[in-house]
Amino acid sequence: MRFGIAKIPGVIAVTMAMPAALAAQQAPSTPLPAPVPPPGPMAPSEDSTAMVAAKAGAALMKVVPRLIRGGVPVYPASELAAGHSGTVKVRGILGIDGKLSELVVTQSAGFPGLDDAALATAQRATFSPARTAAGDAIAIPVTMPVRFALEENADNGPPILTRVEAIYPDAERAAGRHGKVEITGTLGEDGKLIDPVVAVSSRAPVLDEAALTAARATVFRVDRNTAGKPVLPSVRLPFSFNSYQSPGPGGGVLRYRCGQFATDQAWWRATWPEKTHDAFYYMIFGLRTIVMMQGEKLDPATLKGNIADFGQRWTKAIDTCREQPDMLFIDVFKPEGDWARRLAGNGL
Repeated sequence: MRFGIAKIPGVIAVTMAMPAALAAQQAPSTPLPAPVPPPGPMAPSEDSTAMVAAKAGAALMKVVPRLIRGGVPVYPASELAAGHSGTVKVRGILGIDGKLSELVVTQSAGFPGLDDAALATAQRATFSPARTAAGDAIAIPVTMPVRFALEENADNGPPILTRVEAIYPDAERAAGRHGKVEITGTLGEDGKLIDPVVAVSSRAPVLDEAALTAARATVFRVDRNTAGKPVLPSVRLPFSFNSYQSPGPGGGVLRYRCGQFATDQAWWRATWPEKTHDAFYYMIFGLRTIVMMQGEKLDPATLKGNIADFGQRWTKAIDTCREQPDMLFIDVFKPEGDWARRLAGNGL
């Protein structure tokens, strides 16, 4: 899930996007039923005593709150099946305990199920509290937009109704086999792919087959043209198999063991001789570049030296991890490992 917090006068706007398996980059292209009148509790015309105090507290805020847990919307099955989407804005008071109270809908999606789901999302969310310059926790107003949208696939094709994730076999992971697989196929009238094939291989046959199995079970929405005939385009589905990706804070990097890292790198170099580095290398290098660019621009000479230094340390980290497999990658590869741990601790 991605989220951000932006400071605006008197309010903290918390923006949320659904996880990839549930959210889309844009609304469905086919006409939807007309929205019903805004349901659910709407914002009162007068603020409560607690809200008045919270607005006063917002003027003293120096440390912006961050989402700690929860906040992932659950798309109601009935609304999903009906193709309903939209954004609900929920307002409340973020207390010093990190929880939201006095929740009301200030902007309805036009569908009761989505409004109720947005309120439930806000009730589950837990934040770090806002603080003054002295470090004192304070209550502030919060407006939380919760967006519900059908998922679009990676090739901007038809929306996905049910995406089945590929299973990463333990034996493949243990052998260090990893990478990306892309599946293509033509959409059938039942919303499933007809004769899907591997368009981009991981060069690990078992992983390619796992991606094919998941692709065959994935269900897309079938749109119809003005004549009422189904539109059945070709679609593309990407799948990733990486040991550094797992649920939880840090996206798995904080739990990536040295032994697995060394095994992954050995398999990659043996299998992809024309591609020296895998996605994990470029992810960590990207982190280094972003940190170095804070406050200054990297000239070509500095960037070239940075790449050479990074590559040498990467090779050394592989050797160290091979000798000390129980260590964590982030404890071996410094300072990038420290940066990754710090970013994860901040909820990023």
